[in-house]
Amino acid sequence: VRSVLNNFWLAIHEDRLDVIIKTDDVNVEFDETNLEQIMDEYFPDEVEHGTIGDIYQWNPKAYYKAVKYKEQSNDYLYFEKHLESIGLVRMYIYRNDGLQNRISFMRKPAMTVYKIGRSLLSGYAATVVCDNEQGNEILRQMENAAHNQWRAENVRYKAKEEMQVYYDARFQLNEFVKDTLKSVSGVDNSTRMDVAGLADWLTIPEELLNSEEAFSGNASSTTAGSPSNDNSGDETGLVTTIGDKISLNYKPPAQSNMSGSAQESDGEELVDIGPDNVNETDNPNPEPSPFPSDQLVNGSNNGDGNALVPIPIKFRIAAQTQDEEMVHNLILQSDSVFSDVQLVLKTGTDNGDELELNVLETNEGSAMGNVIRNVNLVEGKNIIQIKFDDNLKHTLKLAAYEAQ
Repeated sequence: VRSVLNNFWLAIHEDRLDVIIKTDDVNVEFDETNLEQIMDEYFPDEVEHGTIGDIYQWNPKAYYKAVKYKEQSNDYLYFEKHLESIGLVRMYIYRNDGLQNRISFMRKPAMTVYKIGRSLLSGYAATVVCDNEQGNEILRQMENAAHNQWRAENVRYKAKEEMQVYYDARFQLNEFVKDTLKSVSGVDNSTRMDVAGLADWLTIPEELLNSEEAFSGNASSTTAGSPSNDNSGDETGLVTTIGDKISLNYKPPAQSNMSGSAQESDGEELVDIGPDNVNETDNPNPEPSPFPSDQLVNGSNNGDGNALVPIPIKFRIAAQTQDEEMVHNLILQSDSVFSDVQLVLKTGTDNGDELELNVLETNEGSAMGNVIRNVNLVEGKNIIQIKFDDNLKHTLKLAAYEAQ
């Protein structure tokens, strides 16, 4: 019953789907007339507990109310926009203190695909729907086999020159969501001021201060920055990935995404998403690390016989606690666009011993042991979120390669 409510509530609400569940213990018939009654029974409150990737802790109630009570009060807002790539997109926002600042995405089948968290607005749940024929077809091709993400990298059998519409779709959809949340919150970047010395009193990493609009894996800034050895106590300094050769160390996989839809999700990033997510405008309050950042080196092949070419990437690491879980924000500054990138992560102790790392979740690419594969970097800033299976804070070394 909970699974039906979480994944198919919109289809039921629009009278496009009726569901009957009969077991020895349960006899439930869903339709648009009793949907809210059943939802109240199985979800007494509106709060989603757990991480956004834990689909077993999802709660559909706030997203459903955003749609059902559209524009009936100032707490139920509605926006729509025609995007060049995918046509008309609708966004429903329900505002209430205590909601987790999350957005659910759907296309024509009216099934939850994935969720992401965005903190440009406080205390809300939102539902984004693109169900016109043009947009639905493009998003269908961008959807992965697990049906929990939309990415251009999932599109198959398209010539390189035909791919731009899919990259545009992701970018334009993200911009629509970002701009809508900012319009509701009243945030305007043009009014931001620099106060001398203020950064010394804040624990927000420098690179995150300019990324409140950034969706994980997308660049919102093309400012290259410059390397610095003056590290704050909250993050690593800006270093590069170019160095000597290392061997790629694959450990048993624990693949998932940071955000997720009926999966796992952000398992894929799910739910992008895996998914996907840094609360960029919140103070991440990372704790200081006693170890300095270091850089890794170059590799030779990716295990599939493809050559790996080392690429220069500046990066910082900022760790923060989210829902009692340690999340490492890998902030990459790339001077070019790179596709099919592999990131090799290592860490060590103060006596030089290397520790075994196993990536549990990532909102970009796929994880296998200490390696994140199939990452696509855009020019400028890229933010990737990582969780390790030990749930500890690490000072990381990084090597980046592009498969040829």
